[in-house]
Parts: sequence; structure tokens; C-alpha cells
Amino acid sequence: MAQPVTVPYVSLGEVKEYLQINSNTYDNRISNLISYACSVVESYVGREIKSNVYTELFNGGTSQVFVSRLPLNKVTSITEYDGVAHKTLIGPSSDGSFVGGDFDTSTITSTATLKTRRKKFGESSAYFDGSVFISANDPESGNPKFDFQSDDFTIEGWFRFEDLSNTKTMVSRGDANTKIELGYSPYLGVNFRALNSDTEVANVHHFTSTSSTSSYYVPKANSFSHYALSREDNNIRLFIDGSLIKTQSTSNSLPSISKSTPLY
Repeated sequence: MAQPVTVPYVSLGEVKEYLQINSNTYDNRISNLISYACSVVESYVGREIKSNVYTELFNGGTSQVFVSRLPLNKVTSITEYDGVAHKTLIGPSSDGSFVGGDFDTSTITSTATLKTRRKKFGESSAYFDGSVFISANDPESGNPKFDFQSDDFTIEGWFRFEDLSNTKTMVSRGDANTKIELGYSPYLGVNFRALNSDTEVANVHHFTSTSSTSSYYVPKANSFSHYALSREDNNIRLFIDGSLIKTQSTSNSLPSISKSTPLY
């Protein structure tokens, strides 16, 4: 049986007519999207499919198969094999070419020391005295990993404070005027703040209390705790040791920070 020639389900002209697009500016992008959709469907069903009808062999005979509906109702991710590994795609770009969604490897820089007597996992933990840090750069401007803005994200880690009398920064990126920061202060407790040109766009915190009847979580000195900050849609949530402490609902976008600024 001859191999059928692959034909798109719909033509470029039909798509543009349906979407009421008169411009030719995005023809390359739309053509690639059509090709993408067809490839996904064909990969899913394991065969090439011609537009509207194709012939298939059944038990020694032939039968006409009519395509009226696509066999997919949702695609969550698409990958391509580059000869070494499957890469996640997030494209196409403005010129119609596909864009890889896998992050380039960051360069990790550390001036912190290791403590073997104080650890949560393994043989040691990183020790910060206020003047040392661990940083990770963001090597790819086309697919930034730390430029969250309105995207969903999570920042988390295990931290141990020696005392609770002064402010501490756990995770941060940016400068004094434009930044994101997960930290602790004696006045706000564990908190996440975001500033855009000195304008506060996010502030999720809890107040500490020494009262045994307080509903607020009281951080413990000289004890590891798990702190997590997550955003899902318009909800920014603060968790401590797995418990939800505070939620802020906001549509504000987090600041866009220069690609050259590392995450500390």
C-alpha cells in the first residue's frame, strides 16, 4: 500500500479566514502552528492522516476512514528530539521558528561555608553570616527562569535562624528599589515583598507573637523550618512547615529585573 502524502487538516487561508486575519505578518507562525497541530495528532494516533479522508488496510481489505473530529481535546506540552534528548518547546517565535522551553544551566557561585554539625539533610549545611551568599545567574534572555512577573512560581527552602532579633534575607533578586525578596524581620515575621521602582506590588507576611494563644506562627531560633512562597494565578501564598500562613490576592505583576542580575 502506498504511503499517503501528509496534508494539513486545514489550509493557511482557511485558518486566517476563520480568525478574520487579513495581514500576512504572521503567516510563518500560523503555518508552523498548523504543522505543529497535525504532527501532534499524527504522533498521538501513530499514523499519517490526510485531510478529511484516508485509506487503511483492515483484515485483507480496504476501508475509507473519514476524519470529522481531532482525536485530541487538550495538549499540555510538546517536545522534539534533537538527537540527544527530548526538549520541551514553548514556541513558535516571532519568525515562526520553534523555541525550546528547557532552561540553560545556571552558573552557581558560592562564598558560604559548610557546617557539618548543623544540617537538615546529608552531611552539612550552608552557613551564612550576613556577608556571604550563593548566587545563580540567568543565562538565557529568551527564556528567563527567574523573571516571574505574572507567572506561577514557587520559592522554598529549609532555613535555620540563630536569633530572631534582626532582619534576614533568605532568597532575593534585584536591588533596593526593584526587587523580589523572601526574608524575615522582627516586625513582619517571615515575609515576601516585591518592589517595582520603589512601588510595592506584593507583600505577604505574618506578625510574630510571644503569646501562647496567638494564631500566628512563631519562628523558632536554632531550629530548621521549611519556608515556601508560591503564586498561582492571582493568589500569593506563604507557607511555614507545610501550613498556610497568609494569602494575598493581587493581579499585580512582579517586577521585570535585568537578566544580568543573579538570584541570591
